[in-house]
Order: sequence, then structure tokens, then C-alpha cells
Amino acid sequence: MSIESLNEEIIALISEKSLMSESGRRSGVYDLFKWFGRRYSILIRSLLASLILDISGIEQVILSDNEKPLKDAYNKTILDPFCGSGIIPFEARKLGFNSICIDINPAAIALVRATYNILTHGCAICECLKQALITTFNELKNLWCTDEWCFVHVFAVRCPPCKAPMWLSKIRSHNSGDNGEVFILFNGKDLEYVKSSNNIKPTYPSVELNPQELVRIGKDVYGYAAEIITTKGQRVFVSLVENNEYRLKLLESIILAKKYLEKIPVIYLPIPEGKEIKRLKKSAIVSFHEIFSPRQLLSLYRFLLNASKYGCANEAAMITASVMRTASFLAFYYQPYAKVNPGLVIKSFWLPEAPVELNPLLYVETKNLSNIKSIGRGTIASYVAKCYRICRQEGGSKHTGLISLIRDNALSIDKYVKDTEDVYAVITDPPYFGRQRYWEMTVLHLYSLRLLGYTNVFEWIKEDINTYSRTKYVSFMKAFASKVYRVLRRDGYLIIIFGVPSSYNEIRILTNVVKSIINKGFGLRAIYSFLGEAPGVMGRSKIYSIIIHVFKRDSSNNIGKRFLELNVKAYKKLEETLKSTGTKIKHLNLQLEAYYTAKYISYLTENLLR
Repeated sequence: MSIESLNEEIIALISEKSLMSESGRRSGVYDLFKWFGRRYSILIRSLLASLILDISGIEQVILSDNEKPLKDAYNKTILDPFCGSGIIPFEARKLGFNSICIDINPAAIALVRATYNILTHGCAICECLKQALITTFNELKNLWCTDEWCFVHVFAVRCPPCKAPMWLSKIRSHNSGDNGEVFILFNGKDLEYVKSSNNIKPTYPSVELNPQELVRIGKDVYGYAAEIITTKGQRVFVSLVENNEYRLKLLESIILAKKYLEKIPVIYLPIPEGKEIKRLKKSAIVSFHEIFSPRQLLSLYRFLLNASKYGCANEAAMITASVMRTASFLAFYYQPYAKVNPGLVIKSFWLPEAPVELNPLLYVETKNLSNIKSIGRGTIASYVAKCYRICRQEGGSKHTGLISLIRDNALSIDKYVKDTEDVYAVITDPPYFGRQRYWEMTVLHLYSLRLLGYTNVFEWIKEDINTYSRTKYVSFMKAFASKVYRVLRRDGYLIIIFGVPSSYNEIRILTNVVKSIINKGFGLRAIYSFLGEAPGVMGRSKIYSIIIHVFKRDSSNNIGKRFLELNVKAYKKLEETLKSTGTKIKHLNLQLEAYYTAKYISYLTENLLR
């Protein structure tokens, strides 16, 4: 094994290949459902491989597309007590390890179970999801469609301030041999099609509107324009200010959907208190139903019920949570042809002034793999199509590792592992001090489970690790180390991933955490820094480093200045490689990441060597 002896070349190679393959995108199965905070899969796979392979073996794992299980991984179990979306168990499965995935968050366990089911049960679950979508669309077609056309998007504005962006969209023109772009502008009453936008951007300038002339589609949200698709497949933009058939259809649909929702009490679930969620409360948003239009919420709810009837409820809940990133008034989604960036908006619970009502049910029949195609981005159909693609590419029995799922607190691991020889290594990525509370990032996943009928989905929050209290955080991690010591085999490794601390306060706290783990019977054998912030939409605007701490049970410390030099050299090696290949990664400052890494390792080393 080489986990204690990684060199600057392999560290730089892991970061480089992670950037090249996953910067700005998810890979494979990790694109199936939306989740915040996923790590680079190549990084996790390399760490796992380093437990049983030498440096050359790790290089082969990184550079080869062949995902055959490793012989030496057979019958070895990896434990992840903060498994989140399951990237560590899934990468362990690819290499042939068995794994135990524990998480207190019911949404995390539901997401891992949904992904695992699709990988192990083939495309039968995808067929189930498709049938649930088709059934729901047919049930609620009158809310979104007439015999001639369907709503794709309704462009809306929040009142006050009632200011709508003038720029709706841009389309490619093919008329009269002109292949240029045509811009669609809204002047406050109707639409204009112009060849030049005159420096008009999606957010500027804006048009002041009178809410009395608009269609109210949600709490303080009013529709002023729409994109429709005709039965012939033509997509057209229309104004809703004028008294036309589109405006009347929208009014009728909203009223009808509201009547349906009045009979479903679970819809009106209050939003729990949270530091980030306070932004909603300041805007007088106190219930989940207030961040959707009535027909959006009814569509998602009926999809969940139909999926439950057909036997794929858990997978439908995770799709619904993913769709809520775009099919809600939280979505930063100005118009259908621009880049969709709802990730940060939902993570920070920011209410954009110009949301868009997306039709989550819309699709057209095709001859592709799933036989359906999404109309609009982030719809249910788009996730069903992903399901088919993933089950064909990664499903089946080629990966031999088994995954056991347990929903419980990380401090309860000794309840499930009785024999210390059962756990080969513990690898985990716990919540970081000072960062957003774990449960707040998954609140829409939890709401989806509640709509499905799950009870007590929010009660666990009081047991969640407190990332805002220094004393409570260090105390929790100390107790966690004690539990790991009980279940880990002798000379087994505890590998913990932390974000690189960027302030003196964070450096001190992380150092205290490391010292408390050492005091529980572990030796710190190695420390490595990688580029490891697996990006999500808008979360990908910055790439940060992570610090890998390698502890060994019943061992002495092996930390010194050599690890400071090692990681600085690795960053220089990575920088040289990127420059030599002409590769440019946006929002990546290697010098700054190297500085923060060196600052932390220096402080930690000084404290441990005293």
C-alpha cells in the first residue's frame, strides 16, 4: 500500500486528471441526481486504490478507463460514517471493496439507495419512472396545454419591485439566408424581435410593470410573458399582458391547481428555522408551497404518487428534489436559451427578482434510448433520460462490491460493527466547521420525501453536527474518533477529508480536531492537499483545495516539514503541467491554494512537534 508515501508527481496527477474530467461537470452516475458537495470521483478512487496498491498501480487506476475490480480489494470493507451522496461507497464498489454507508440525513440514504437500485436493477426502474411521468402528464395536461399548444416557460417578476428584464431570449434566425441571432425583447406590453440587442443583457435594462396587468402565479410572483410549443413542435414567445388566449389559459390553470392543492395538507409544510433559510423568512416565505407555482407543485406531487403506485417512489423523490432546482421560484433561470444556474440560488435560498415557471412534465416522444425527450432544462423527462443512460453504461454486475445502507448518527457506528476485523479502513468527508449546515443544503430533498409520505424527515436536524459552534464541533469529532477506534481493525487507516482552512480561526479549530483524534489512539501518518471541490452548477465558479489527513490506529505520528515541502512541490508540478498543455481552468488560483495549504500544515506541524 502507498497511502503513507504518495509523492508530488502522483498528487499533481490526481488533481490534474480530476480537473480535466470533472471540472464543471459531473461524471457518470454522479450526474443522475443533484446533490451539493460531491468530491471528484478520481480523487476518491485514487485514495481507495492507495490502500492496496503501490504508486504505479495508482497511476494505472487513474489513467485507465478500465474499471475492473482489484483482486486485493475482495472481501475488504470500507466504512463511511458521513456518506452523503455516496461517492466513497460507489467508488469502493467499482474497485471491488464492500462498503458500509452511514448517514443521519434521510435524504442522503434515499439518494444513495436510489442510485444503487438503478445500478443493480437495470433499466426496469427507468421504465417505472417514465410510466409515472406519462401518467402524470396525461392527468394534468389540461393545466399546461390546450389542443394546439403547451406552456414551456412562464416568465415572471416579483412584485415589489415589479421590474422585469427586457431581454427574454435569443434564437437562431434562418430566414432569407440570414443565419445570425435574433433577440426577443419585452417592452412592457408586447414582444419585439430585433437583430441587434444594443448591449441589452439578460438582467439589464429592466421594464417596470403594473401587477394589475399581470397574471399572479405565486406569492408576490406575476407572469408577464411565456414560451409555448405547438403540436407541430414550433416554439413561440407570447406576451401575457395582453388579454389573449394564453393569459386566460394561465389564469384558469392557476385557479384549478389551487383548488386541487387545498385538499392536500402535506403541501403546506412549514419551512424549518435555519441560518441560510432566514433569507426566505425575511421575504415572508414561511411554507414550502410558497416557492412554487400551484401547478408546478401539483405536478411534482402527482408524479410522486404515481411513481409510488408503480414501485419507484424513492427514485422519484430524488428526481423531484433535483427538478425543484429549476421548477421553483428559487431558480435563477431568466430564459430557456441561457445558461441555467440554479445551484447557488437554492443553496443560499436567494429569491431572484425575475423567476421562471418551468413546466416540469413536458416531453416529446422520440426514438432515442428512453423514447422521450425533455422540453426545457431540468424537467422530469431530462432525469428519466439520464436514468436510461446510466443504467445502460454502468448497470449490471461488472462491479462486485456490495453497499450496506444505514440511516443513523455517525456516533452510532459501533452498534453496527461488532468485530474490528470487519472494517479494513474508514474514509469519510464530514461537514466542515464554519460552513453551511448539512441539512439546509438538502432541505428540498427532505421536502420531497415528506410529500411522498415519509414522516419525521426533519426531526434529525437537532442531532446534526453543529458546524457553527467551535466547542460542539470539536467535541463531536473527538467522540467520533473514539467510536472509530472501537470498530477499526488494528493498524487500520482512518482517512478524513477536510476543506483547507482559510482563516486563523479555522486553522486553530482544525488543528484541535486533529489533536483530539491523535489523543484517541491514532497517529497522523500523512497529510496531502488536492484540488477537490467537485463542482455543481454555480457551485463550480470556484475550485478549492481539500486536505487529506491519514491517521493510523495504534501508531505514532509521522508528520513533519517534509509534508509541507511535498504539497508545495505538488502544486508547482500541477501548475507546470497545466501551463505546458495550455490548459486554463476558470476561477482557479493555484498560488492561493498553495499558500493556504502551507499556512495550515505549518501551524499543525508546529503544534504537534511541541
